[in-house]
Amino acid sequence: MFLHGRLLKNETMEKEFIPYKQALQLKELGFDEECIYAYYHTNDLDNFKPNDYVLCGDRSNSMLDKDGRISAPLYQQAFRWFREKNDYEHRICKLIEEDGYMASIGWAGVEDICEQVEGKTYEDAELECLKKLIELTKKRNNE
Repeated sequence: MFLHGRLLKNETMEKEFIPYKQALQLKELGFDEECIYAYYHTNDLDNFKPNDYVLCGDRSNSMLDKDGRISAPLYQQAFRWFREKNDYEHRICKLIEEDGYMASIGWAGVEDICEQVEGKTYEDAELECLKKLIELTKKRNNE
């Protein structure tokens, strides 16, 4: 990873950013907020491999610039965007009677839950929740 031109090996910081694939999907849904970091794709996009990018310190709010950068939102930015722009709320909680976590997704201001996903760890549940929010938003936009 690059942080202001220096290699950064900080897995704690890395996991605060949504994965590259979901960042691309979020942009396709209209996410256009400025982010403090960007993913930088190191090869041409036609030959992209999942781990073929780095997180760089350049600010970015463009879908994909000529250098192959795409903004890298934090999970909190992505979840805030779903709440403010798409009226989705989420909640992640630990399962009491079994190992793992459950994420519940619903409409803002409505107590009913429309979807639930699970993950073995909190981070797994967070990613599954993000994927489900993307899926729900795509479906709603196509209706």
